[in-house]
Amino acid sequence: MMSRRLVPVLAVLLPTLASAASVYNTWAGTPASLTTLGTVTSASDAKASSSWTFGTSYAFAYARARSSAGLYEFQLVSVSPATAGGQLNGYWNVSRDGVLLCSQCQGSATGYTSAPGKPFTISVDNGNYKLTATITAFNDFF
Repeated sequence: MMSRRLVPVLAVLLPTLASAASVYNTWAGTPASLTTLGTVTSASDAKASSSWTFGTSYAFAYARARSSAGLYEFQLVSVSPATAGGQLNGYWNVSRDGVLLCSQCQGSATGYTSAPGKPFTISVDNGNYKLTATITAFNDFF
């Protein structure tokens, strides 16, 4: 009796599970470089994390990097519908030492599907603010 009830439930769930989109999780860190308004510096410490469900607007990205000029933070605010494989497009907030430098600025993250040791880059406001860190871990689920 129990198996007769389970069959209709599985018939509904299996197609849903089979069509689940890939989820990319990337972590990156030092060595890293930081570009601010055309000036490139080395980051003495950097950490970045991103998670995105491919083909959806569900994403998280946050990075911070310390340089001689201060502590920079990059925060993904929303994902753009134009996001495609290999590039996570959206709107970002960039701050230095807690002061907002760029609010809701267009930008992208690239390299998030690469292997450890490869670059992960966040570029905001046409490259005025850019962080490139080295991927330390990558997971692709589903």
